[in-house]
Amino acid sequence: MIKMNHLDQFLHSTHIAYFTVEIALRPEIHTYSGGLGVLAGDMARSCADLELPVVFVSLISRAGYLRQKVNGDGCQIDLADPWEPSEWMQPLDAMVAVAIEGHEVWIRPWLYSLSCPMGHPIPVLLLDTDLYQNAPEDRKLTHYLYGGDEAYRLKQEIVLGIGGRRLLQALGFAITTFHLNEGHAALLTLQLLRQFRHPAEELRPGEPAYDHAEVRERCVFTTHTPVAAGHDQFPYELVERLLGNFIEVDEIRRVGGNEQLNMTQLGLNLSGYINGVAQRHAETTRALFQATKCVPLRMVFMSRPGPIQVSRSFTRHTFHTGDINRKLSPELTNSRTVPCGGPIKRPRRILLNASMPIAACRCSWVLQLLDLPAA
Repeated sequence: MIKMNHLDQFLHSTHIAYFTVEIALRPEIHTYSGGLGVLAGDMARSCADLELPVVFVSLISRAGYLRQKVNGDGCQIDLADPWEPSEWMQPLDAMVAVAIEGHEVWIRPWLYSLSCPMGHPIPVLLLDTDLYQNAPEDRKLTHYLYGGDEAYRLKQEIVLGIGGRRLLQALGFAITTFHLNEGHAALLTLQLLRQFRHPAEELRPGEPAYDHAEVRERCVFTTHTPVAAGHDQFPYELVERLLGNFIEVDEIRRVGGNEQLNMTQLGLNLSGYINGVAQRHAETTRALFQATKCVPLRMVFMSRPGPIQVSRSFTRHTFHTGDINRKLSPELTNSRTVPCGGPIKRPRRILLNASMPIAACRCSWVLQLLDLPAA
């Protein structure tokens, strides 16, 4: 088990936390199922390239998502896809508890240090409830990525959003900006609301008990799903049963929807910077949530890190190392704009320039998503 002093290199310089239910760190770590996780992994590699002060928070997902196979009849079948965290990372010597259905569920983080040849290491915390302190059913809450019924999913999102925020505090991170990658971690905003409750003696009749502006100042939200069926929604009867008196249900309805708790709407209403992942996507999302009292929804185009996403065989047949270097301008090879593994010089400064290839554009959208200046 890693002692707390192993976090010292991250604690004092890290002030942005990126929350995501899945993240693609490497093929052997089955904490992702598709594009959402791959994007989160690309974001982590970009943050390492740019030496940005970010910590990533996700779930350990010990059982993975699923492994697909075609059987002898030509039909697709789904198989279990477990992995062993101890082969790739170490647990931290810290735990926090969250209340779920009236009892405590303990959470411990595993630390994975993502490093890139041209960047500094980025800490990734993967949350785990498989602890002897927990009841047998609670030990499995972080086993299955997108598994179980709606109660299981909401419990997972309590662990991620509320538990993740508490763990960052317990570990000593001084976070000033929280980035929510989709609505799965939106309960983090309720934890922040509790932090910014107005004193009762200062409230006037009809005024909200919580300072929404303070929470919006700290939150960035990325939405990926432009269809109504793709957004997590939970009946308030279930929300009350699992969360208890964590926060008044009337307050949750105010920001999360009247009929059901819509996690995307909760994230939209309590974030000060919101983006979709393409122009048409942003337009569709604005229409879906036209009644949402949120800030303007921007769009950020996503590009991909070539050395990570292009197969080695294709790269060997298409480029030689010298060819790649010749295709990059001198300004680019002296900047922090090429993905991990690229054959470049030591980074010196960030340069954003319309003539640069897609690899350079990746810096721009990372800075936009984290609401940071490109300078």
